Amino acid sequence: MAGRVALVTGGDHGLGAEITRVLTQHGATVIIVGNASARMEAFAQKFSPRLAHYYLDLGNLNSVTKCAAEVLEQYDHLDLLINNAGVMMLPYGVSKQGFERHFAINHLGHFALSGLLFPLISKVPGGRVVTMSSNGHKIPGLSFADVRSDKDYHPMKAYGRSKLANLLFTQELARRLASAGVDMLSLASHPGQSSTNPHGTTGFKTLLDRILGQSTARGAEPALRAATDPTAQQGDYFGPGGFLELRGDAVRVRPAPAALDEAAARKLWELSEKWTGVQFPG
Repeated sequence: MAGRVALVTGGDHGLGAEITRVLTQHGATVIIVGNASARMEAFAQKFSPRLAHYYLDLGNLNSVTKCAAEVLEQYDHLDLLINNAGVMMLPYGVSKQGFERHFAINHLGHFALSGLLFPLISKVPGGRVVTMSSNGHKIPGLSFADVRSDKDYHPMKAYGRSKLANLLFTQELARRLASAGVDMLSLASHPGQSSTNPHGTTGFKTLLDRILGQSTARGAEPALRAATDPTAQQGDYFGPGGFLELRGDAVRVRPAPAALDEAAARKLWELSEKWTGVQFPG
């Protein structure tokens, strides 16, 4: 990673902080983006002079556009984008543009950011986009039919839908890159049952972390492998290799069949372009 430039969303806390720590330790220049400016500033001052930070509210597409413009102005290339930030188990609410918050923050914001930063990543042979998903994508019966309504709202299903969207995005971007012959990888990972703490987690999740989970450092390993493994192939998905993918060494894992639905991925891509106003070049 020496001499490379990486951007990590939510890179100042939880899994993101561990990812930032390891990348920096191995010589990368890391840009962290998030919605807590004071926390990012304190983290950067304490951690490394090679950290830059920019404000980003993934739930507000205007903020995503502004953040991307600032990065585009300051950097001429980007080797690695890690779409790490996320929320879970939130009560019903909508984003600035009127979308359910899990879907807006975990998927739409990252879709828009990836598209806007695509010109920087595509300048680097072998550039990578790594998107964080979750075992939550395996919840059955998830639908994108109504992401603006509170009809039959359940926070776990809303979270699972956003994580399924992350994988469909990863696979569709991978297909488009391969079709266009672009030397860039679209990859995904999940941390298993890690002791990270996305905003909105519950006491039940904390209990699961203690019983079945693994440390934040171990939870970050699948994303780090996706970011650095020289044998990674287009569309690879990494997660813990142990029981139910809850813990263990980072290995290639297989997503649920719904995440490999090409028609659903194409449809979600088209809707995401429409809803964000962002189209990937090429």
